[in-house]
Amino acid sequence: VLPYAADASHEIVAQSGSSLQHTLKWELRTNGSLVDDRYQPTVGVDGFAEAEIAGPPGDVGYAKAQGGSSLHVPLSSHISIHATCSGGILRPLSFSGLCRSPTISDRFFVGGPLQLRGFLPAGIGPRSKTGGKTVPGGDAMGGNLFYTASVAASVLPPSGVLADYGIRLFAFGNLGTLVGTQHHLNWMQIAQSTRTAAGFGISGGTPMGRVELTYAWPLRYGPRDARRNLQFGFGFSYG
Repeated sequence: VLPYAADASHEIVAQSGSSLQHTLKWELRTNGSLVDDRYQPTVGVDGFAEAEIAGPPGDVGYAKAQGGSSLHVPLSSHISIHATCSGGILRPLSFSGLCRSPTISDRFFVGGPLQLRGFLPAGIGPRSKTGGKTVPGGDAMGGNLFYTASVAASVLPPSGVLADYGIRLFAFGNLGTLVGTQHHLNWMQIAQSTRTAAGFGISGGTPMGRVELTYAWPLRYGPRDARRNLQFGFGFSYG
């Protein structure tokens, strides 16, 4: 732990210390009930929405909302197309000075398999100005607004071992961004900071979740983004 602690940026060290949070949260999820397979869908829709507010008697105040959806359309018995999108926003609330701004643990982080392929987890977005040399690109600071979107086409081989186990081959393109640790955001900043990547992969649904192996080429990225071509991913939804 010590080498990482000694290497932490000033911005990360400033976030240390205790805080008390009091939050109310609302959440809605379809949990794969509207698709044919929760982890390897070929037809149907899936989605989630969350809203959260933090305030007194806690010492951190904010309003936070995020959501996402996916659409899966079969073109034949073996081929399907897929589209996903997600996004979120975080706004500080002071409650007349009773609460301070959100901490780094309250912010969004973007990147990695099943979210923004071609980039490492927390691989894009605001980063510390100095320090964090043991972390690719520097310490990730998180952001107050993000979005991701992807389109893909998948195919189930007509026969063979892959077909027997329901393993699909797919090609994809995805884009997204993460911006803002300040209070004011603008659409130009969002558009100019969008990252993109494209690639291909292989995926399978297991009783424990979705497993995929992908190779991606980042096409648009920032100078300090943490990129990764070959990635292994595991998760509890399509993306």
